[in-house]
Amino acid sequence: MKIPFRCAAIRGVRVCLATLLLLVGCGPATPEDATRTDEQTTPASEPGPRPTPDGAIRIAAVFPTEGRYQSSGRDSLAGVAFAVDEINAAGGIGGRRLHLVDYATRSDVETTRRAAIRAVDEGAVALVGSNASLLSDTIARVVEPRGVVMLSNVSTATDLTHGRRFVFRVCYSNDHLARLLARFVWQRLALRRVAILEEVSRPYSRDLGACFARHFGRFARDGGGAVRTWRYSARAPDLTPQLDAIRAFRPDGLFMPTSFDDATLAAILLDRLGLPVTMIGGDSWTNDRLFARGRPARPAYHSDHWSPAPDDAFVAAFRERFGRAPQGGRAALAYDAVHAIAAGLRALGPIDDVASPGLSPRLRDALMSVSFRGVTGDVRFDENGDAQKPCFVFRVDADGRTPFATVE
Repeated sequence: MKIPFRCAAIRGVRVCLATLLLLVGCGPATPEDATRTDEQTTPASEPGPRPTPDGAIRIAAVFPTEGRYQSSGRDSLAGVAFAVDEINAAGGIGGRRLHLVDYATRSDVETTRRAAIRAVDEGAVALVGSNASLLSDTIARVVEPRGVVMLSNVSTATDLTHGRRFVFRVCYSNDHLARLLARFVWQRLALRRVAILEEVSRPYSRDLGACFARHFGRFARDGGGAVRTWRYSARAPDLTPQLDAIRAFRPDGLFMPTSFDDATLAAILLDRLGLPVTMIGGDSWTNDRLFARGRPARPAYHSDHWSPAPDDAFVAAFRERFGRAPQGGRAALAYDAVHAIAAGLRALGPIDDVASPGLSPRLRDALMSVSFRGVTGDVRFDENGDAQKPCFVFRVDADGRTPFATVE
């Protein structure tokens, strides 16, 4: 079914608008940004549990609002809060409200692990998080043995969900994306020699790079192309030695499953080295600051999970509430993740005891049969808990970032 978007519900939310504006602001985090005073959220750093209102169903959000991943974390948290407010304004789940608790983290494994443990111990029926594969895997290691459901909005690590019954995501996996991107690069862009530059310390980068090398390698073996991988460390992000070595490979394409900052640095260095290649990236390139300090000589391409229409209702409503458009699909996917949880809870029928330890396992089974039309497209989960979706490719050139292709 199509999720209704009610502007009246948006204006009647319980979460304080000023607080959420701080959460999703584009600027760097400050100590004030990390402080929560809203009655509906509890930061991970705040001592002591906050009780769940009588009869409410507790949902936890575990996203970073400080550190490296804060920008996408704040967007993701906004999408979660948006969905919870809309569901509650429409009557909740069988008359029961969703109670959202924000367990804010600092973009690192340790604060994420502590937040996930605390969310489970305090009775969350489901956790939504996180926005980086390393952090989502940390949550998964906590919830899986405890039998509590988690949904990630944009974590794509191939093995995140595999072999785990309680871990879901509303996006595709790296393997799924790499298969579609490899075909796009070979057939649509007609590139034949592709270098891959991975960030060795980031699981997302290593996994997506390896998957792309495998899938593009099949085209290369049959069609006379070539693919080769180089690596760098975030602690030494000069990239000049790697790009010097890549130049000797004579590529016509450079695939960088890395951050938008590192892609921008590579574009600047490629121009200095006189290496005119077509740059390709994944969803981690989705940021307004991509190539702000220097553009590549040729148009670049990157994937994302969502390509909204110019008059998209979610974007308009998000802009009305937060004063800006969402960054890529992170907020919309987080919104869809909460609505997937709501659909699963509704499928259970009357919920007699929200504190029952058996509620989350029952929700897990219900999610396996969930199917609805979300903001980002059809949402249904395969046997691994992954959503099967197309890849949206954007072109970035002197005119900006524009939708280019949809790869089914």
